[in-house]
Amino acid sequence: MHPDIESALNEVARHTRRAITEPAHFASRPWTQADDDKLRKLALTGLSSRAIGIRMNRTETAVRSRAKQLQVILRKIRLKQLQMG
Repeated sequence: MHPDIESALNEVARHTRRAITEPAHFASRPWTQADDDKLRKLALTGLSSRAIGIRMNRTETAVRSRAKQLQVILRKIRLKQLQMG
């Protein structure tokens, strides 16, 4: 095998092993029953997923995903709100 190819394969193997053994940098925090209750309560107030995420210290994506799992309907952001900031 050509030395350059062998070197490249070894490099890939090193990165692959490291990726499997090292924990994810942004490991997700499990949702508790209290978190679910707070999400439901905030959704009922009409807050957007972004606003809920800020109040719960979670990403908007995490809030949307959990709301979908719990079948909680979130308010959609209106165009006027996007223009305001």
